[in-house]
Amino acid sequence: MVKIIVSGFGGQGILFLGKIIIKCGISQKMRGTFLPSYGPEMRGGTANCHVTLYKSKNAVYSPIITNPDILISMNNQSFEEFKDTVKPGGTIFANDFHVKNNKSVTDVNLHCFPLKKIAEEIKCNGKENMVILGAFIKLTEIFKFEEIVETMKNSISKSTENLKIKNELIENNKRAINAGFEFAKVNYPTS
Repeated sequence: MVKIIVSGFGGQGILFLGKIIIKCGISQKMRGTFLPSYGPEMRGGTANCHVTLYKSKNAVYSPIITNPDILISMNNQSFEEFKDTVKPGGTIFANDFHVKNNKSVTDVNLHCFPLKKIAEEIKCNGKENMVILGAFIKLTEIFKFEEIVETMKNSISKSTENLKIKNELIENNKRAINAGFEFAKVNYPTS
């Protein structure tokens, strides 16, 4: 079982990121729960979601996560709110723009990524959530790259009437996922 909290500001694609993770798990025959939480102001306010993935037939009785294995944090406010809840030995994926050189976390693996810089370099501004998703799949190896990309494609709203816009959105998301994946591969090589 893996318990994940995805957190940040509304408008950063926090809930979309969590939905991709849970949908990918379900498509891979895992069971899971997804619990979104956001303030009434949504864009600019806080947003987070709790994602639980598991392979056993045992039920998860509550979708609320108090001690995640993994925290994906897109801003400092969320980092400060959830960093001390991560299980010892767990992992935090963070936006280094907000938590650069943070020394307050000692018993977890902290991976900081220059999300904005990576997104700008590939001309995918605003796709920081997809960049961190790429790093997440590379370092956790919970899913394969192709599985996440396929799930992302299927998660893009079917209500997008303009096929050209939809295809551009999918391609930009795929490039951002790949950029995060490659950044993690180069900067956090596995032994």
